[in-house]
Amino acid sequence: TNDLSDGDGEKERKAFDPEKYTSAYINFVQRIFDRSPNTKLALLTSPMVAGEKADLLLECLQNVKSHFDTDHTVAIFEFDPMTPGGCGYHPDLDDHKVLADELIPFYADLLKK
Repeated sequence: TNDLSDGDGEKERKAFDPEKYTSAYINFVQRIFDRSPNTKLALLTSPMVAGEKADLLLECLQNVKSHFDTDHTVAIFEFDPMTPGGCGYHPDLDDHKVLADELIPFYADLLKK
């Protein structure tokens, strides 16, 4: 999700390119499936990305998923939004517990497919 970051404010950053991001993501996932064709794949949103950026990230993930859907098990998990309590806008230990509690049922269900 750092690809959606506005940067550190000191260096100019190119605008996010959803087509380039999605294409690179598809290539990455294809490499995984080439090595492990029966892999069940989880694509995750970010609890720290909100608004239009969250919508854009989800759209990219949906495009990746749809590229592989007919031949592979691919699922998208959408985190609930959060304002993390850790350093540098990262989750702290308590936040990680919340995230794990959200993810565990999702992964359990994915593994049954």
